[in-house]
Amino acid sequence: MLEVADLNAWYGKSHVLRGVSFAVGGGEIVSLLGRNGVGRSTTVKAIMGEVHPEGLIRFKGEQIAGRPSYEIARRGLGYVPENREIFPTLTVRQNLLLGMKSTSPSGRWSIKEVFAMFPLLADRAEVPGGALSGGEQQLLSMCRTLMGDPDMVLIDEPTEGLAPKIVEQVGDLLREIASRGVAILLVEQKLNIALRISNRLYIMGQGQVVWEGTPESLKQANEVRAEWLEV
Repeated sequence: MLEVADLNAWYGKSHVLRGVSFAVGGGEIVSLLGRNGVGRSTTVKAIMGEVHPEGLIRFKGEQIAGRPSYEIARRGLGYVPENREIFPTLTVRQNLLLGMKSTSPSGRWSIKEVFAMFPLLADRAEVPGGALSGGEQQLLSMCRTLMGDPDMVLIDEPTEGLAPKIVEQVGDLLREIASRGVAILLVEQKLNIALRISNRLYIMGQGQVVWEGTPESLKQANEVRAEWLEV
């Protein structure tokens, strides 16, 4: 579904990504782990065209590196940024409607289904997005992306600052997304949720991928966790 090879990116003269390579298959949940500042968010921004990339980024067999973000999104790649970026003055329903590519009901997700999955969003359907709690805004941001019926979603730190109950709901939604054949690249700080829902994991350090494997293998890799993840 997604292949990244020898990806490099800069902020000014600062060389942030240094030859990052990984792959995500159809329907997989793959997590990018690592401490803050190692390049995980920059990686997804480079894939989405928000940071100029150098290297190979192939999505569904097509090279997308350097294309405008709107073209990448139209090819079926969704993005949930860390800061959520909902429209605060628009209602929950209006935010969801803006996520749709067309008025066709043929997609994998509908507003009715989203409201059935998350009654708290249904209860606030006519409430401005800016009046929602942080957890509710995170769910709205993810659901709005799904309304575009993407084949893959990049999700940056979806559980940051959320209450445990909302974290569980986010985890449930991620599993539901993958069960419908939608691949997920997850940037996550919480190791426990990444180990619970991921098929495979990559650890980044100093702008590079320094480890890859399964959740079970990472549980056994004490030295790897100590060197690259634990504080």
